[in-house]
Amino acid sequence: MRQAQRAEAAAEPRDAPMVRTTFLLVALYGFRPLLPIERVARDFFSHHTAEKLVRLISAGRITLPLVRIDASPRCAKHVALVDLARWIDDRAEEARIEVRLSELQGRPVFDPCCTEPPRPWRDSL
Repeated sequence: MRQAQRAEAAAEPRDAPMVRTTFLLVALYGFRPLLPIERVARDFFSHHTAEKLVRLISAGRITLPLVRIDASPRCAKHVALVDLARWIDDRAEEARIEVRLSELQGRPVFDPCCTEPPRPWRDSL
């Protein structure tokens, strides 16, 4: 690992991306600790209705904690803002891993810290 990358990793706490995502969600929704499931479905799962999203969460297909206001089956359902931030960051990390794996499977990797691009790119120029 390069020195600059090590210094950057040491300076930034592990939960820093989640904190940034949480702040962005607070800016978007205001200071609400819980978001109605209808709003979450509309903004992040537009391909599902709120009812379908509740079923997917209850079945464990979407790993997002569902907050029920009381014990009634018809009670209002919400998602905690911090849980939504963590879920978004987890999906982003999965996407980063997927990109890294595809790069390892044959696509050339260009490191912006290097002064020269990788050899296959330089030869094709």
